[in-house]
Amino acid sequence: MSDERIVVIGRRVLTPEGLLASRAVEVRARRIFRVAPVSERDRSLPVAAEADIVAPGFIDIQINGAADRLLSDDPSVATMAAMAGAARKGGTSPVTGVVDYPEPVRTSGLCLVCTPGNDVESTTALGGAGVNVMLFSTGLGTPTGNPVYPVIKVSTNTDLATRL
Repeated sequence: MSDERIVVIGRRVLTPEGLLASRAVEVRARRIFRVAPVSERDRSLPVAAEADIVAPGFIDIQINGAADRLLSDDPSVATMAAMAGAARKGGTSPVTGVVDYPEPVRTSGLCLVCTPGNDVESTTALGGAGVNVMLFSTGLGTPTGNPVYPVIKVSTNTDLATRL
C-alpha cells in the first residue's frame, strides 16, 4: 500500500455532517486521514488538488439527479441519501467487469464502461465497447441517440417521464 500523504482542498466538502465550507482533506496511505479547516491543515503535505466541491470517491457529483431532486439545487447529505435510495430501486446485479475507454467488453453481465462525460461521446464509447442496447438516464430530456445502437431513455424524475 502506498504511504503517500497529500491534501485536497475544497471550497465545500461533503461529509456525513453535511457540506462543510473551506476544508482540507488529508489523505494518508490512500485513505482519508482527517477533514480539517484549511487554516488547520498539515502544511508539510503537498496540495494534490483544489476544487469547488470535494466528495467521497464513490459519489458522482455530476449526476443530474434522482428522486425528483437535483444535487446542484440542494448539495446535502439528505439529497444524496434520496438519490442513493432511488438508485437502489434499480436492482442489485453484480458488476462483472469494468473497461476503460475505448476497450471492448469481454464479459457477460453488467459491465461498467469509463466514458467521457459528454452525451454524444459517451454513447459512441459505449457503442465501441460493443453494447447491445444503451440505457441513457436523463434528468433534462436530452435528445441523445445513436444511429447504430438502440438507445432507451430512462427518466430520472416523474415530470420528465410524463413529457417524454
